[in-house]
Amino acid sequence: MTLGDRSETIQTPNIMERLKDRKYRRSHSLNSEKAFESNVKSFARYMRDKELSIPDIAKSPIQNLDDFTGWLDRQGYESTTIVNYVFAAKDLLKAHGTKITLEDFRDGVILPKIRPFEDKKVDAEQIRRILFECSSSGLRLQLMFIKDTMARPREITGLQLKHVYLDELELPYLKIPSELSKNDIPREVFFTLETKEILKSYLMAKSITEPDDYIFLLGYKFIDERAFQHKLHQKCVNYNTTFRNILEKKCFADMNKKVNGHHKNIRYEIHPYSFKKFAYTAVSDVLGESAAKAMKGDVKNAQTYYKKTLLERMEDYKKVISKLSVFGASEDVRLETKQQLVNEISDMSTDAQQRLLKSLIDSKNPSKG
Repeated sequence: MTLGDRSETIQTPNIMERLKDRKYRRSHSLNSEKAFESNVKSFARYMRDKELSIPDIAKSPIQNLDDFTGWLDRQGYESTTIVNYVFAAKDLLKAHGTKITLEDFRDGVILPKIRPFEDKKVDAEQIRRILFECSSSGLRLQLMFIKDTMARPREITGLQLKHVYLDELELPYLKIPSELSKNDIPREVFFTLETKEILKSYLMAKSITEPDDYIFLLGYKFIDERAFQHKLHQKCVNYNTTFRNILEKKCFADMNKKVNGHHKNIRYEIHPYSFKKFAYTAVSDVLGESAAKAMKGDVKNAQTYYKKTLLERMEDYKKVISKLSVFGASEDVRLETKQQLVNEISDMSTDAQQRLLKSLIDSKNPSKG
């Protein structure tokens, strides 16, 4: 065995490219590919630290994977990260021809229990503070969509104008296509009237008029899938950086707190996904957790909940719209008033309806003098 840098022993181009391609094919997300590449680099650091090569590890793969797990734990990585790193190392070893059975892996590699991420949801007041301070109209709109729909940042940021339905129904909604959805399941998600107004102003300001125009990837023209994924990934990174810069201002000291505990990576209590949690809490409180999980795209719940018609799901959304709205008057009051008017008018005779209509028109156009 020779000492020194062993990164080349796990960077065999054909093997690494094949593994990265498999990760990409499964999700069509550059995030998965980049995450796998990063995970493998952590295994390379372990190998350098222990002065091991792939052939060395292949002699006792289970023992070495278990040792790798302990090495990561002592370094202070959180449980989810450790699990991802170890599974990436296992995939890499198997690609190099090392035999690892599922039974041996389960019996011989002691992985930490997955602990929930100790972040927090934002409340309505915090949302308003962040949005008022945000100078990026794109990030502001993205956060509004997230707090209304529970959609992931990537699902929102890749939308085109053709995915937006402003006036087809009483409430506006988005159609998230399967190619953007994490679970490859297309779904419709409603959003609030306050977000509709912000969206209309944004579309006008950015001259977004054609169905194939991207709402957030301004001016981008689709070339191929990988180029699109790269553009989408970079835009999400930029928005996340902008969000973090906002919360680093002194006026947000109460919100820019790090997660307590021993973590290798810096994590914050409030981040863009906190807006998703805001919506999840609001929806689950009114409609139950099953509906909330379905709306955010969980496979099992979505397959059941989306058997409801679009109109039925719109009626459900009306029940939570006031809890999701953070600006101005309560939207459910507006919707309730509108419904009461419809009910009253439907019970009137045709003559009475015509007199009411004339009265409304006259009130908008008072006669001169």
